[in-house]
Amino acid sequence: ILNQLENVETKLINYSLHKTKIRPVAYSIDLDCDYRLVLDVDMYALKKPNFDFSVDAQAMYGGNKYNDDQWTTICDFIGAKKPIHKNLNLEDGGVTYWKIDNHVNYHLKGYKELIFPYFNNGAILIKNSLSKQFGKTWETYKEKYINYIREYENVSHQVSAGQNVIGIAIDNCVGAWRPFEAGFNFILQEKFEEGKKLINEFDIEKVQLFHYINVPKNSLYESIIMKKYKHIRQKYYSKWQIFQ
Repeated sequence: ILNQLENVETKLINYSLHKTKIRPVAYSIDLDCDYRLVLDVDMYALKKPNFDFSVDAQAMYGGNKYNDDQWTTICDFIGAKKPIHKNLNLEDGGVTYWKIDNHVNYHLKGYKELIFPYFNNGAILIKNSLSKQFGKTWETYKEKYINYIREYENVSHQVSAGQNVIGIAIDNCVGAWRPFEAGFNFILQEKFEEGKKLINEFDIEKVQLFHYINVPKNSLYESIIMKKYKHIRQKYYSKWQIFQ
């Protein structure tokens, strides 16, 4: 599909460290651009995004796993400067502690000021001149954080390890960052009680980039995904009838 599009260049990446986890490479590839946008694959663009190019990076809040004291310990352990922004999570947490409240609250009502940069790394926009250094810093923090959770939490490597410290890396590597507009990197996560609010309370017309992991079954959002899926099959695959 990508090869059929005009002005799109694709590159096959062989990431020796882990063939299925090539995301860090996306920040080190040589590109001639002002900003680069790194995305997960489970995304549908529904509206034209409004990026803020007055800052160095943008990301979307996720669900913070740690309280302030814990983040102090983590940042000391990985050798990072702790972000100064207020941490809204007051509970003890850990790498297996899942929440999505920061994400939900931002989409529904926003925050008057920046909060602690716990980000979902499904979509990261970063100034190109800062990208390579950010990628190296993030990799370093991630590997040290994996050692942290082994030592302090007795937990082996988790798939979310990189996401848990990507906000720390952004805060340490750029001059200024802001969250994306509400509706960009929009995640429902119906399995969380807070996540159910977005289904009923967020205006679907404001969704710009839909991150459809765990899309609710039998919902309007599922019908959007199935409609897009069918459209892509019909447009790009000559053997569409076989798949029906």
